[in-house]
Amino acid sequence: MKSELGFKSMAMTLAGALVLSAGTPALAAEFSADMVQIDEYGDAETVRTYIKGDLRRDEIIDDGEIEGWTIFRPDKGVVWNVSPDDEMYIEIPLNIGGDDIVQKVEQLEESTTRKPLGTETVNGYECEKVHYQYQAGSKGGFVVWHSKELNYPVRIVQKDLKGKTTQTTEIRNIDTDTVPVSKFEIPAGYEKMTMPGMPGVPDGVLPDFANTDIEKD
Repeated sequence: MKSELGFKSMAMTLAGALVLSAGTPALAAEFSADMVQIDEYGDAETVRTYIKGDLRRDEIIDDGEIEGWTIFRPDKGVVWNVSPDDEMYIEIPLNIGGDDIVQKVEQLEESTTRKPLGTETVNGYECEKVHYQYQAGSKGGFVVWHSKELNYPVRIVQKDLKGKTTQTTEIRNIDTDTVPVSKFEIPAGYEKMTMPGMPGVPDGVLPDFANTDIEKD
């Protein structure tokens, strides 16, 4: 399982929460979609993501099969990294290595300025386009296309100080059918594992089952 998955999911969640806090309707988002992340070199990675209010699940799919998934449960203050082949999971505090997600969102709101750029249709959804610029001169900013219908960002483009795009995150193939709550639970019979040296894990990075020594609880 890719260790960087948790970081990418968290980045999308943080940006989404920031946009939702900016005067959008109090309607819980609920959908599934392909989340595509493209770096500055044009390399793309895709996960299937499921959103139900504050709950989130991201699946790694290879050759049509689910290799594993990450579940974000802010209501429980944890992240679950799940390996179906091994029928096991690792539970990690949501705030491991730094501030929790609420504090991070508050910090972003305090350190950025918001400039509306009108509306634009992205992947079939009319979106409010907003440019967020960091107030400090050492950082760039990002542009967000937020759908009121979905109550979620459809596209997020991160830019450096020179205005160059460094990363694009976009949701595609959106399905607005009801997402079952079971998507955000651990399957029955899965074993909980622990990681030696957990406090040393970098901020936002989830463990890689292939390269991490683990012990059963």
